[in-house]
Amino acid sequence: NPGDFASNGDYLAAANTNTPHAVLRLPVAGWEGPQKAAPRWDWSRLTPAGEVVANSLGYGSPRSVAVGLDDSVYVTYQAGLMIREHGQYEGGGWPEAGLRGSRLLGFNRKLQPTFVVGRQSKLRAEANTGVLYYPMQSTAGPHKTIVVNDQTKQVAQVWTHDGIYLGSVFDKRADDGRPAGFYHLHGDDNQGATLVTHNEKTYWLMPYVGHNRLYEISGWGDWQRGSGRVARPNHVFDGTTNGIGLTARYFQGDKQVVETTEDPIYFEQFGAERHADKLKPPYKVVWTGFVQAPLSDAFRFRSLIGVKEQVAVWIDGKIVHAGGTPQGIDQSVDLIAGHRHRIRVEYLNPDGRAELKLLWSSRLVDPTRLEKAALHPDTSTK
Repeated sequence: NPGDFASNGDYLAAANTNTPHAVLRLPVAGWEGPQKAAPRWDWSRLTPAGEVVANSLGYGSPRSVAVGLDDSVYVTYQAGLMIREHGQYEGGGWPEAGLRGSRLLGFNRKLQPTFVVGRQSKLRAEANTGVLYYPMQSTAGPHKTIVVNDQTKQVAQVWTHDGIYLGSVFDKRADDGRPAGFYHLHGDDNQGATLVTHNEKTYWLMPYVGHNRLYEISGWGDWQRGSGRVARPNHVFDGTTNGIGLTARYFQGDKQVVETTEDPIYFEQFGAERHADKLKPPYKVVWTGFVQAPLSDAFRFRSLIGVKEQVAVWIDGKIVHAGGTPQGIDQSVDLIAGHRHRIRVEYLNPDGRAELKLLWSSRLVDPTRLEKAALHPDTSTK
């Protein structure tokens, strides 16, 4: 994982996975060579630094470290991704489908936290809006900016030194007669990033699969800002609503074979198949009841499903999501904290093991499992 150098020659590297800090500092013990320009590092003084104040969601990984001209430090951070010893098995939508959170972490020159920004996304339509998919590498840009290369969906996202999102370098481009396709992401494996300023011009080198392109990036001084700070609390659902799940009814043909209270199926690679002793595909499930959001915001529901599976979600009688169907419905819905909104989920499994993962997210909340604690069963009659 790439690191960077402080102005005094210290080397700052990304820390190990699943640790409470983001950076490893390696101090300079002395300078060697004819010009006294080669650092000699003191490995005995290697120390962890940079407290990770973002939620690791059980498994956090700093991916790269970038140092600004004022020795501020920026770290791209991924949370909640577990890679087993036998390999990567998360399936469709890899790699960002396996992530539960992505962040850009900011630290001052003393490696004290200054900001945590970004939100995990699994929707291509949200690209270039300040979300993060699978951030790999960051590099310091002009005017105290930080530029993040997001491997799978976004090439170069620009943030201010204090965590304000400015946009993508491809948001606007010069009218140079080249086709539009010349200025967009090619491929889904863009792991590297190099930003160079020379003779007051800035160049961005981004490797694609099989070839590289060099772009000149201008317009760095064309923004304005007022004074003050922008902040929000770190909203994490804590299960305080004490939900017990939805009313679930399983059907084979027209016959109901299972009725219980549970959360919707959430595919686990090595987990057991639900109700395998009572039903086999094809079958249909209808979950009904109420959902209670952790905060008032515009929420979206999203599903990861098998090739032939189908799922649909209704909130307060309005369909807001349909997966595996030609219409492909995907609409946001306003949910009010503390209010129980009626929810209905229908799922069809035509064959094989159920691969459904039902997620929800908002403008502030990462895509996450629809937890049982947020769900309440249907109290009406059949």
